[in-house]
Amino acid sequence: MKVSAQTGRGWRSLWRVRDEALGLSDMITAEPDAIIVAPDSDLHRVARLRSTSFGRPILLEIDEVETADAALLHWLPAWPDGIVLRRCRSAFDVQHLSAKLAVWEADADVAHGTTVVIAMAGSNASSLLDIAGFRDAGARLIGLGWDDCDLAADLGAEPATFAATDLWLSARSRVALGAAAAGVFALDTAHSEAACQLGPRCAQARALGFAAKIAGSAGETATINEALRRGPIGA
Repeated sequence: MKVSAQTGRGWRSLWRVRDEALGLSDMITAEPDAIIVAPDSDLHRVARLRSTSFGRPILLEIDEVETADAALLHWLPAWPDGIVLRRCRSAFDVQHLSAKLAVWEADADVAHGTTVVIAMAGSNASSLLDIAGFRDAGARLIGLGWDDCDLAADLGAEPATFAATDLWLSARSRVALGAAAAGVFALDTAHSEAACQLGPRCAQARALGFAAKIAGSAGETATINEALRRGPIGA
């Protein structure tokens, strides 16, 4: 199932599945719109995941553009529907990745341009300072996201208290603004909330303009879907 920017706009929850969870037991209860998997995932398990995921897009998470070729070579037999570029420093990284994908798509025998990209642009200071540049990232880009743990590490901040700072909220807001300027959806990831905070944090993200959020477990997907459902705030 190949996805498009229009399809991506309808997503609310993206479940980041670790390899040990690919036994599929959680897929029955999980309600993600897309599934994110690691570059070194067992492709036999990925194949089983595809067969039980009800056609949900499979997205390959790559740490940085420099490691993309090795990951894409591994994934040739089970080509992903899209890429989540975890440490994206600028629109140039997306353009660079797009050029690589054009080559690998030919080897994978998939249609040119069909592998979409989500850039985690709010995970480092460099991309946040140049967030407006993602308007020129290219047609593959369907979303901009952030990860507060990665950003805290890049800044040398304390992850446990980072969410209480003005900088945390400013970074989150800049990603939402950058996504709106680029005409793509905004993707939230925040690991600092406790389970009881997930719903309120999703409502806050939605008020800021975020359309989707990465879930760390199957149990989070239903809460995220409900909190980010379109309609009047509070409905």
